[in-house]
Amino acid sequence: MIRIRTGYIICILLLLTALFFSTGIVDMIQVNKGTELKIGVFADSYWGVHNGYEHRIPDDAISLFQNEHPGIRISYETGILKEDYTEWLAEQIMKGEAPDVFLVMPEDFDLLIKMQALEDITAYVDRDSDFNKEIFYRSAYRFGSFDGAQYLLPFECAPELMFANGTILKEKGIDLPSLNWTWDDFYKICKIVNAPVTDPAAKDKRAEIFGTVNYTWKEAFASNGNRLFSPDGRECNFSDTKVTTALTFLDELNSLNEGNKDNARYFEKGNVAFQPMYYSSYRNYVKNPLRESLYEDFELTFLTMPAGYDGDNTSILDTLCVGMYSKSRHKKEAWDFIKMLTTDETVQSEIFRYSEGLSPCRDITERELKKELEESAYGARSINMDVVRHAMDTAVPKYSFYGQDDAESAVEYAVNEILSGEGNIRMEQVIQDRKIKGILSNI
Repeated sequence: MIRIRTGYIICILLLLTALFFSTGIVDMIQVNKGTELKIGVFADSYWGVHNGYEHRIPDDAISLFQNEHPGIRISYETGILKEDYTEWLAEQIMKGEAPDVFLVMPEDFDLLIKMQALEDITAYVDRDSDFNKEIFYRSAYRFGSFDGAQYLLPFECAPELMFANGTILKEKGIDLPSLNWTWDDFYKICKIVNAPVTDPAAKDKRAEIFGTVNYTWKEAFASNGNRLFSPDGRECNFSDTKVTTALTFLDELNSLNEGNKDNARYFEKGNVAFQPMYYSSYRNYVKNPLRESLYEDFELTFLTMPAGYDGDNTSILDTLCVGMYSKSRHKKEAWDFIKMLTTDETVQSEIFRYSEGLSPCRDITERELKKELEESAYGARSINMDVVRHAMDTAVPKYSFYGQDDAESAVEYAVNEILSGEGNIRMEQVIQDRKIKGILSNI
């Protein structure tokens, strides 16, 4: 009799145990004990600026998130510098200890895909009724996609724009270029600006002025509709005819500055009409009283990039993104935190106080940027939201594949060899194309 009762008790205990696990009671207890979500961030600014705020934005986001989700605790490892972040993250992935959520720099995206470390968040994007991808600028959002799937959401970004010295243009009787200006417009203005000053009475501190500095193959290729590398960086189309067109234009543009190569420092002093610059660099200038004085003596404004013969007024967009670890045990919580980081108005607005980039959220950037520019000493003559809007919507992303630095260095060398030589550009282009492909095969 005792044996029978003991058997019944064992059966009941087994049933209760099965019920305990199948009904999610274990999960409930785990949540009540507190779920720990780990995130991966670096301490310094993505834009290379020592602004003193370090982890201010993620700290505020964590505080906000934990107030709304009291059962979740969020932690991160402090003191990781941007220059060490890629190696640190790769090590964590190899050990199977990667953070549930982590920042992703452009150059790491391809590598993380290859390591299968990123969760495909397409289902979260499609099924979450509280998420709307239309709030982002199109180019910033598209950066996080790969092979038809969405892996990242944009956290912070900055387009490269053409900054112009309005004072020089006015002195030369040149109207400010329109939103749709072209290489021809760019070249004609530079030619006028580069013309030597013959009137001795006019030789003031701006007598020695130049049309442009720091306009490179990257800007020329992007605005001429050429994406040089394949997404994985294994292929290069340096022999493309669009590249030929861009190289020919660069050769003509460089000829205007013949004998005056070392003039990059003159833009800050007011002696150069045009210079491409990421908007983050500009914000760093106007937010820093020690550097703002560099622009005191001339009118500074920004424009779209001039359109190539086969392209458009296309800028390059630098985007810092956020991704989810593919082996995270807290994917729902990770998604909720990613969503807060990238879409919450309070968090995204802090970019304008504690960083130098722009929010990828259209309404937040256009509201905050207008306010910031109006309050700036240079704001009244610099506001052109049409330029920002056009650049952000039509920009192409920076190349984002493993080994891109070596690949771009190879192209840099090839371009310099062609432009400094006396040979036929098209023939030299074919020769350099073979060399670049040889380098890519060994990366």
